[in-house]
Amino acid sequence: MADRKLAVHQLIAQLRQFSMPDGGRPLDDVYHVQELTADGLAPSASVAVATVQRLSAMLAGTPTPEDGSDRVSAYETTERQAHPDATPLEVTYCEALPPDAFDLVIVDDCHRALYGQRRALLEYFDAPIVGFSATPTATALGFFKGNLVDSYTYEQASPTASPWTTPSTRSGSPTTGSRRSPPPSTLSV
Repeated sequence: MADRKLAVHQLIAQLRQFSMPDGGRPLDDVYHVQELTADGLAPSASVAVATVQRLSAMLAGTPTPEDGSDRVSAYETTERQAHPDATPLEVTYCEALPPDAFDLVIVDDCHRALYGQRRALLEYFDAPIVGFSATPTATALGFFKGNLVDSYTYEQASPTASPWTTPSTRSGSPTTGSRRSPPPSTLSV
């Protein structure tokens, strides 16, 4: 689960390019990878990738907006920032996606999925949940009962020689990393 459609498409592409260690077969040949759509999942799907918005719509019994809103993080929208403590999402049983539909649920940027309304999405499924976060919040750590698997410093995550690190500025001061905030003291997964 991710909160942007772009992240879902990137993950699907990566999974389809991944070669199995048992002889190099493509992962998608062994475990069919599919994006979760309003039509649900094909019976042949072994790996489902979905946006938080798609899951929210399916489990709340509402249509997914076709306005492109799943291309932008629900966490970053103006409405979300204006109403951070909105009423929690009320999920209902979904025949196309029952609570035991998955053996494992993996959540990208889990601190966002646990924020406000979206926590019910994770609580709906019976499967174990693995959450990834570069900025673990007290809420995320609480949800996972403090079970932090790994942690590393910002410097370890993005050394200055890294091709992924680009200089950015905040209030006129050069920083390394995110343009939204100064680098955190640790990054965790």
